[in-house]
Amino acid sequence: MAVSDHRIATGHGVALGSLTNVEDISQFQYQGVGLYPTSPIIDPYPVRTRVLSTKEYGDGAIPHEWFWNLLPQVAVEYIYDTYMSGGTVVTNNATIYTPRFDYDDWVRYNAYIYRFRGDDIGYKGLDEFGTKICENVRLRMTLIAAL
Repeated sequence: MAVSDHRIATGHGVALGSLTNVEDISQFQYQGVGLYPTSPIIDPYPVRTRVLSTKEYGDGAIPHEWFWNLLPQVAVEYIYDTYMSGGTVVTNNATIYTPRFDYDDWVRYNAYIYRFRGDDIGYKGLDEFGTKICENVRLRMTLIAAL
């Protein structure tokens, strides 16, 4: 059973029911436990514009990140291949479901996920079971529109 509800899918405007909880992705399982990210407070005071459709748009500068202290290397490779197009693009479209702590609720956003930089991943080594472990994994994104 999932502890967190961080969800993600490639493409913009993906329905909530079609988003995948990261804890349920097999690569994010470690010793039978789903690993979920922590995420900071989303900027509560960005420049916001509401259009007639009631969608809320930011000023293009609403940074956000998901952070894992430890993550199996296979999960990092899964993020890279699935949500970063294997590094072939600088940013990739995604829909995420993440907590918005200023309202104490969860919100679905269209986001652009940035490719990993050198300081976004640390390599910890092998654990006692021979699993390659990465540390301090940061998935950086810019939130564009609340859905």
